Amino acid sequence: MFKILRKEEWSPNVYAMDIEAPRVAKKAQAGQFIVLRVNEEGERIPLTIADYDRETGKILIVFQAIGASTMELAALEAGRSAARRKLPSSTARWSLSAAASASRRRTRLRAR
Repeated sequence: MFKILRKEEWSPNVYAMDIEAPRVAKKAQAGQFIVLRVNEEGERIPLTIADYDRETGKILIVFQAIGASTMELAALEAGRSAARRKLPSSTARWSLSAAASASRRRTRLRAR
């Protein structure tokens, strides 16, 4: 589980959350996203990493609460935890590396 450090409502149904995720923040790059679950049985939600801080190990996600899963995520308060997504790789807990690989493949294909 990853801890929600801060939650802020930017406008009606639009939320920003700082999440403690040191391993994700360490490897994050522009344009990448995470896939998270609000709980262990929940739907997988892809969310863009809006910002990250390698030193503090935080990532920022911004999302609009429009479906059941994002509404459930919006209901969580700072101090609570969101479930992580386990990947086939035993070392990664979010799909950051998978997203980066897909992005590199698309870039290579466009360059051809």
